[in-house]
Amino acid sequence: MGTDADEIIDRVDDAETLEICKELARVPSFPGQEGDCARVFADRLRALGFDEVTLQEVEPGRPNVIGVMKGDGTGPTFMFNGHLDIDPLPADYGEPHWEPVERDGKMVGVGLGNMKAGDAAMTMAAAAVKRSGRLRGDIVVAGVIGELQGGIGTRHMLEQGLVPDLAIVPEPTACNVRTIHAGVLECLVHVFGKTAWIGNSHLLDNVNAIEQAARAVEALKTVAFRHRPHAELPGLPAIAIGGIIGG
Repeated sequence: MGTDADEIIDRVDDAETLEICKELARVPSFPGQEGDCARVFADRLRALGFDEVTLQEVEPGRPNVIGVMKGDGTGPTFMFNGHLDIDPLPADYGEPHWEPVERDGKMVGVGLGNMKAGDAAMTMAAAAVKRSGRLRGDIVVAGVIGELQGGIGTRHMLEQGLVPDLAIVPEPTACNVRTIHAGVLECLVHVFGKTAWIGNSHLLDNVNAIEQAARAVEALKTVAFRHRPHAELPGLPAIAIGGIIGG
């Protein structure tokens, strides 16, 4: 008899995994619009025989999907966690938007890299464990919303009491296993100006808030952080100016 890992790997169905990829990639799920994708994902988990599948509403029309496969009670609770929201689509994206295609041995589709391919992989991994008959603790597959909003879906899930003993997040890492992660601090900077009519603004004591914001961006780029370097987190700490709203 093979090892647990052998028994599980033998039950991974590559064709089925690719079908899950395609199924998810066909459904737009930009932040705030994850509902349709969540329902498709939930239906897939039910079809795979998950013992419990629930839609956990985080915000109106924006549910997490929580699927549970019950173990025999002799092991810890293990979670696969992946987000369903996808990055904004570049204006010059040249592929069919919502119909994934296979090319040179790879699947190409909107949102697959980050991270619907990971969602498909974790779903098949959970199904393979169940099919192997080696499931001792519960396995939870969580398809969460709002990763691009600081992980509001995962935060909501934890606040509701669903806290596993162990977890894997199949984010894109070029298939490297990482056991450490950086933290993040998000700040909102307000810049105020003093309004004047454009026709005589050069004669008045006005302040252009947009110009001031540009100066603030340059100043922020010079910020130096106190930190302890870590070999597995090269390039950190870092600062990113992620958005600006003005007028």
